[in-house]
Amino acid sequence: QHARIHTHTHTHTHAAVTRRHGVRHQNTLGQMSMSESGGDGVSGGKDLSGGSDWSFMMAPVEGDELIGMVSDNGEASIRAVVATGLVRGAARMQKTSPVCSAALGRTLICALMMGQGKKDGSMYGESEKETLQIDVRANGPIKQVFALADGEGEVRGYTANPFVEIPVNSIGKLDVAGAVGEGFITVVRNNRFWKQPYKGITQIVSGEIAEDMAHYLTESEQTPSALGCGVLVTPENDEVIAAGGWLVQMLPGATEETISQIEKNIMTLAKSPTTLIREGKTARDICDILSEGLRPEKLIPEYIVKPRFTCKCSIEKVYRTVAIIPRLEMEEILAEKGQLEVKCEFCKRTYVLQGTELEEAYAISEMKDEEKTAEE
Repeated sequence: QHARIHTHTHTHTHAAVTRRHGVRHQNTLGQMSMSESGGDGVSGGKDLSGGSDWSFMMAPVEGDELIGMVSDNGEASIRAVVATGLVRGAARMQKTSPVCSAALGRTLICALMMGQGKKDGSMYGESEKETLQIDVRANGPIKQVFALADGEGEVRGYTANPFVEIPVNSIGKLDVAGAVGEGFITVVRNNRFWKQPYKGITQIVSGEIAEDMAHYLTESEQTPSALGCGVLVTPENDEVIAAGGWLVQMLPGATEETISQIEKNIMTLAKSPTTLIREGKTARDICDILSEGLRPEKLIPEYIVKPRFTCKCSIEKVYRTVAIIPRLEMEEILAEKGQLEVKCEFCKRTYVLQGTELEEAYAISEMKDEEKTAEE
């Protein structure tokens, strides 16, 4: 059975509580798109892009923080994150519309919280080696929302169509569910110590992201979970002014007493994450409310992570991507256009490759193929 609490008391926020059981995972790379015309970009590794603000990726934004803790009896994992600066920076950089800023921000927040592993006291020191990927694919105009996070709080993500403009929903809020539509969520957990990734797929139940992720955790990973996340965007200038969330998970052996206390604490929390953040609440404040009565002796140390939006794109990765394209097809593009553009979906940098650089890309690829053959 399911017991859900929905909190929609503030703009662009959704919270969901789901109790029950859950399953399994995998990975993704190709976040680069190609076009065949000229334009600003990166040529030969030189940065030629204009207008994008990447400074927020240099270090965690002040005020952004993720706090996690475990109940003294080891039955509940609690974490909360404030990521206003991170989500604002991502929205600015990707020039997302308000509804896309909300969808992207919620997915980044969920990935950050879920990417910390279960943190049940026995996993310390291992979770930072784990990565978590959320891939939302649906029939709405946004088409796809993707996020990838690790245990150290580094995250990146994008929307397939960042410019969606649709009317607000029936209660005057950004219609994230309408932008997402119906489809599936795929979550992939991976760790270099595992023989294979853990992959789980569940159907989108609302399109609001938070409820969909709570549903995933309960149905696929069999972890009864409560999850709230939100992104508040000002109507005046489409700026993100609050973003954050919280996640509570019942660990194996959780008693009804602990579950009841958690549900009581969630009711005490009452307000949406964005409302709490606008009122000055920190991630620690939110965790303290959610852990009331569960950590009197603080037996298991809390952990603190400074989240940061990062991008791993490079000219070397572009070369590898380009080398997959059949050479004949590439020569036809060059003959017609004179160059190839490759855009990173995460940071929106554009790499412009011309004849000599494309030859270099193929040469490097062929050399690696020869080395691989020699090893075999």
